Amino acid sequence: MQEDNSKPEPEPEPLSISFSITPSVYEGEEVTIQITSNKPLNNLQIYWEGLYLNSESIDMQTGLATFTAQNVYEDTDYSVTLYAHYQEEEFKATGSYTVKNQILVTKEPRLYNTAVQSIEEHLLRLGYIAEYYLDSKQPITSFEQTTCENGGVYSLTYTDSDNNSELSQGDTIVLDYLDCFVQAYNDILQGEITFTIIEKADFTTQVEVAYQQVLVGYERKEYSGILSATKYSKDKDHKLSVKLVDSLSVSYDDIELDASNYQVSKDWSLNSATFEITTSGSVVLNQQWNFTVETVSPWFGYLGEVPHQGQVKIAGAFGEEISLNANFVINSQYISVLGAEREFDLSWRGDTASSFYSFAPLYSLWPKEFNANNFDMVAVLNDINKIGTLEPINVLFSRPIAELTEYELSAYGWLNFGTTYVNFNKTFDGSVLTLIPESPLVAGVEYNFNSGLNAVLNEKNVEGNLNYFGGITVDDTIVPVITADKGYFNSTMTPKLDANSTELNEGEVLNYLWLDVNELGVTFTNPTGVTTEVEVPDEVEDDLLIHLQVTNELGNTATSELKIFAQPPNGTFVYIKGVEGDYISQGYDRMLNPVVNEFSFSSNHDQTKVIELNTDNNPYWSFQFAAPEGTTLSIGEYTSATRYPFNDSAESGIDISGEHRGCNQNYGAFVIHQLSYSESGEIDKLAIDFTQRCESKESPELSGVIRYNSNIPIED
Repeated sequence: MQEDNSKPEPEPEPLSISFSITPSVYEGEEVTIQITSNKPLNNLQIYWEGLYLNSESIDMQTGLATFTAQNVYEDTDYSVTLYAHYQEEEFKATGSYTVKNQILVTKEPRLYNTAVQSIEEHLLRLGYIAEYYLDSKQPITSFEQTTCENGGVYSLTYTDSDNNSELSQGDTIVLDYLDCFVQAYNDILQGEITFTIIEKADFTTQVEVAYQQVLVGYERKEYSGILSATKYSKDKDHKLSVKLVDSLSVSYDDIELDASNYQVSKDWSLNSATFEITTSGSVVLNQQWNFTVETVSPWFGYLGEVPHQGQVKIAGAFGEEISLNANFVINSQYISVLGAEREFDLSWRGDTASSFYSFAPLYSLWPKEFNANNFDMVAVLNDINKIGTLEPINVLFSRPIAELTEYELSAYGWLNFGTTYVNFNKTFDGSVLTLIPESPLVAGVEYNFNSGLNAVLNEKNVEGNLNYFGGITVDDTIVPVITADKGYFNSTMTPKLDANSTELNEGEVLNYLWLDVNELGVTFTNPTGVTTEVEVPDEVEDDLLIHLQVTNELGNTATSELKIFAQPPNGTFVYIKGVEGDYISQGYDRMLNPVVNEFSFSSNHDQTKVIELNTDNNPYWSFQFAAPEGTTLSIGEYTSATRYPFNDSAESGIDISGEHRGCNQNYGAFVIHQLSYSESGEIDKLAIDFTQRCESKESPELSGVIRYNSNIPIED
């Protein structure tokens, strides 16, 4: 038997297969898989669990496969199993990878939009604060602490580097806020902001703004960084450009923003009532995700409205981008967001920075949607918290004005318990309406507008109105007070004026100046003195309107007005001497003349017992005098008079009322100097002096005289 020397067939090597996978990637990044096997992959049937990869997705020569990580909304771990079939047996290998959340521009457009506008909002508002102090008409002192309108405080430290007593290059202003409401933010500020003036020219001022851990609002947005603000202003054109010097950090809620090379510019025109905004720069979100902002076409709109033109592009680090687009009329309340093969809208009001549509530095919380016919008051340009007694008030509208229709415009303010009214003259230029007081406002009094104004828009036959607005407070640094020995004059008297009661709350008085407003040829014996006499030409028959202008060394000027009535030469008039605190007179003198006021006598009783004199047109006044029961009125003095017709039978009666004001209780007296009747029993001559206190015997005493066809002089 022959021996078999052949070797046995070796056992087939069992399949060995494994794979490696990129352990961690951001969504949208490439994931790499490398398969390793001791058998040609072409001889295997492969499928996956946890991945959508088939054999066609794998390079069967090298075992290499790639795919793009899916989008996730939080970091997510994925398990992967590789199954391989070889010679009717199944083999498997396992692995895992993590996809980390990437805040993609296309996935989170609202977040990116909010982030961008948070930066723009902060830059513009810091620029607005800088503007306010650069434009301040009030002198800046080296240190002052001020109470904010919400009760918080802030301190201002001013360093005049060159001691020239004015803001100039190198000067600094340091603001330190403590729970202080700031109008430019419409929010509470905490922290310190420093302004350093780099350049100050006629129309342009550049300032560097440094701030560290400035907290905004109760939600505590935190800011830090350095920027420069350049402000240009000439006539009715303005521009504010804010640019980062190094970087800006913003943190709030779960968002951290770091901006660099960022710049925002806002131009606005008071002539056309329009604004334009451009923005650009780079931002890192939550220290991981980079994106850029670029203006394709500027945001453009009317003041007090959302933009109706403009486009801004936001591009992410992964090459994806979205564009924000303003709408003209349809959907003008929304920004259209385009990108990622989808389109949707964000609200201007809810998702954008209010500094876009506000008129700097004033805050507009609820802007109008764009409509070509819009006409509305946008802002009062003055600092109406402390205006001068004759300072014009400039009101900004959302469209240029072409024409003003006739409509009286007046404002009222509370003086003690009475009301003081003042009418305003009106002029306009572009979209700015200027309201000029016809007479000086009262220092220390707050006024509110109480009537409307119609206007026609430029190039459009559309009417709009001036809405009610209030809070116009007159500066009380100087409160001019004029007293006169007489509130009337005739050819035989020289009124004496006294300003010694003028109140000065700041500074020292430098000058008094008496002015003849109506230019009637009046002369003052001491035109710059605290007291003076008025010399009136014989031919003057009109009332005198006197202005007193008082100025202190701080540059504050206040003006008060006094009317001295011309006594009618025909012997018929009523003169009422107003007294402060009296409800009937409201503190103002009156001279009633029958030529204007149409006197008439009327009574339901015998005129020998009751005299009632009325003025029958506006303003209506009534003067009633009654004798005690059982007597008749005659020349003489009547004391302890009470309100007619409710006076006790043993008392005389009196009731002085006018301009829709009367008293429930009266306490007064009157003296009849002259009283006679015609053959028909009508009064033909009358002279009465009277006094009256309203509601109580301690009230201020109103006094006056009545003369009817009488030459009885007025007693001092």
